Amino acid sequence: MQQPYQVSPNLGPQREALSIEVSYDRTMLAVQDEVMANVWLSLNSPGTAQMVLLDLGVPPGFAVLTEDLQALVAQGVIERFELTGRQIIVYLTDLPAGQPLSFQYRLQAKYSLRVQVPFSQAYDYYSPDRRGEQRPLLVVVEQGRARE
Repeated sequence: MQQPYQVSPNLGPQREALSIEVSYDRTMLAVQDEVMANVWLSLNSPGTAQMVLLDLGVPPGFAVLTEDLQALVAQGVIERFELTGRQIIVYLTDLPAGQPLSFQYRLQAKYSLRVQVPFSQAYDYYSPDRRGEQRPLLVVVEQGRARE
């Protein structure tokens, strides 16, 4: 019996041109708790990405503490950022291959809920096929004290 497609032994899973990882220091919180978001980004293809856009998902019911992002702009870590209702758009310039970038920012839980953080992605503005994405995370916010 013939297979409907041919599998080539030379083709393995391809690595994304940009790798992005977003993690939180904890995923069980109480209302008004702050959580630290850790972002790690790496260009895996040769060269330099002239303008990288990060689309960082913001969980529903959370407020972004912008002073952390403003400090990153002042330090020259990021070029600038914009907030929308469900995301933070971060602009980076001249990201060289093989030199990962990492930074942190805080969010504050406003309501008791169980939510999935929207996915985050990174892409090269001038070469949109150079991209990567992070799958959604689950975050739980309780009315009382957060469980450890």
